[in-house]
Amino acid sequence: MSQPQVLPDTPDASSYRDVWTFTEYVEGELFQTSFEALAAAKKIASLTGMKVGTVVIGYKIPDEVPQALIRRGADYVVIVDDVELERYNPLTYASALVQVAQERKPWAFVFVADDIGRDVAPRVAYRLKTGLATDCIDYEMGEIYQGVVGQTFKNVLAQVRPDFASRIAKIFTPRHRPQISSMRPGYFKPLPRTLPGKEKYSG
Repeated sequence: MSQPQVLPDTPDASSYRDVWTFTEYVEGELFQTSFEALAAAKKIASLTGMKVGTVVIGYKIPDEVPQALIRRGADYVVIVDDVELERYNPLTYASALVQVAQERKPWAFVFVADDIGRDVAPRVAYRLKTGLATDCIDYEMGEIYQGVVGQTFKNVLAQVRPDFASRIAKIFTPRHRPQISSMRPGYFKPLPRTLPGKEKYSG
């Protein structure tokens, strides 16, 4: 009987920090579900003591977009602005997200489980050589024993999603970073708007 194939661990996984979301800003429209993703990320961040970052990609992104994201829960906004990102294309979007994730190393990365998220998130996870938990409805911290490597992992993100009938499943990605998931819309209420403050952007 052949041995299971084990994907190598993410190198230097302990250096990964913060909880990111992918903000869907497409051809001038900021999708409101992106605020729900920020609420989900805020919950994860509260469990881990990390910050919340969000990535916006597009072309000539107006200042109002990162300002709105800061006021709805993001600690900082990563902007990828390029003419090639003016129109939605899952391949160019995924390439941009992979590049910035490789450079900045987020600990977790939350997408929205809608048409765009289902299109882009698997491509990003595949290229980053990590897992993907889809249609999550909650997030917790937990531990898991992974038999294939004979090791128990503690303080790992549990990505909670519906299973068969009324059951739920907890998906863990203990050995790879970032831990990528898509969040089902409607399960996280957007955070209330905060007053304008000092916005933190990075290019």
